[in-house]
Amino acid sequence: MTHRIERRRPRGVPGTVHPKTEFLRREYVENGRSYADIAREMGLSKERVRQLVSKCGFSSRGQLRRTFTNDQTESIKQRYTAGEGVVTIARDLKTSLPMVYRELGRIGIPVRRNLKRKYDDILKPEFLQREYVDNGRSTIDIGASLGIGSNIVNKYLRDNGIPLRRRTPAQARPLP
Repeated sequence: MTHRIERRRPRGVPGTVHPKTEFLRREYVENGRSYADIAREMGLSKERVRQLVSKCGFSSRGQLRRTFTNDQTESIKQRYTAGEGVVTIARDLKTSLPMVYRELGRIGIPVRRNLKRKYDDILKPEFLQREYVDNGRSTIDIGASLGIGSNIVNKYLRDNGIPLRRRTPAQARPLP
C-alpha cells in the first residue's frame, strides 16, 4: 500500500502576521492607496493585489464611494446651473466626471446634453437627402469625400429619418 504524502507550504509562526498582510493593511486600508499603485511597488499585477486584499479579509473600497461635503455639493449645483461644464467642475474638485454626474443625479439636477454635434454643420438633412437619396451615393463615398467614417454618415441618416438602403447581393455575399 502506498501512502500519499501531502506537500504543503510551510506556515508562518502561529500568532504572527505575514509581512505582506501588514503591508497591504497599512497601504490599502489605512493610506487608501489603489491596487495599481500597490501592484507597481510590489511588482505584481493589479488583479493579484486585489486577490491578496480579498484573501486577507479587507473589504473592497469599491462599495464605498467618496461623497462630497455639503459645501462641495452646493458648489457643484450652483456652478452647473450657472452653465459651467462638468469637466471644469470635476477638474477643480480633483474628482472624476462620473462622480460629478452621480452627484448631480443624486440632488435631482437634470444633466444637459450636448445638443450641437461635431458634424451638424456638414451633415444637414438637405445635404444627406440630396447626396444619399437623390444622387444615390453610398455612405462610404459620402464619408470619404468629407474625411469622416461611413458610420458617422449612417448615424446622421438614421437620426434624420432617412432610411438606409439594403445591401446589394454583391455586398451581402460573405468573403471567401
